[in-house]
Amino acid sequence: MPPEEFTPLDLNLIKECDLVIAYVDYQPSGVYVELGWASALKKKIIVLAEKPVSQLSPLVQGLSRITETVIISFEDEDELLTQLATFL
Repeated sequence: MPPEEFTPLDLNLIKECDLVIAYVDYQPSGVYVELGWASALKKKIIVLAEKPVSQLSPLVQGLSRITETVIISFEDEDELLTQLATFL
């Protein structure tokens, strides 16, 4: 799908949802744009990260000051699933 179709679709889907779950890794990604949209729209957010919270962007760390946000830092799949089940 070309960007001129995908980007508005992505934004509209975020507008329609109740919860955004985003995986954040070391690679630059559009997920940061989506987190910005979600926080501006006051959506609940769960951020999944395979690194300590202290190593995340300060803007991601501060999302809870804008909207309801949980950051789940995990080392393996079992730990992720256990923690995620707590919030869902």
